Amino acid sequence: AEVESEAGRLKEVQRKTNEASESRLAHDTEQSELTHQVRAVKKRMNHVRERMERQKEQHAVKDQDARAALSLAERQWNELSNERERHAKQQDDSEMALRELRDKHLYARMEHEAVAARLQQLQQQLALQVRAYHQTLFSAMASASESTQALVDPVV
Repeated sequence: AEVESEAGRLKEVQRKTNEASESRLAHDTEQSELTHQVRAVKKRMNHVRERMERQKEQHAVKDQDARAALSLAERQWNELSNERERHAKQQDDSEMALRELRDKHLYARMEHEAVAARLQQLQQQLALQVRAYHQTLFSAMASASESTQALVDPVV
């Protein structure tokens, strides 16, 4: 009976050893799987970090390009604004010069019309004076002619 008892204990120890081996194998398998998952997660994290670094670099390049484009656009805007102001001033100056020329032209025309009216008035006065002179001359000539005629033709 002692042998049977020892055989039973041996079987129990073998069973526990088998269970422990199976448990150890399951644990090792789980450990291996977890190690594999950890490696996979680390690999994905590295890929994500690398992608983030690339995107960060690309963003920096794009940001630099955008800043350069903005700076260029601001310079062009300032140049165009200055040019527009210069053209506006030139236009204002041209409009002022044109107004001055029109005013001078109007004044010269008014002056010319005044001179022409005065000349016409003087011409009319002269024409009246010439007519009066001619009438006086014709009257004097008629009187002289009558006097001469009377001297030439004695009255009978």
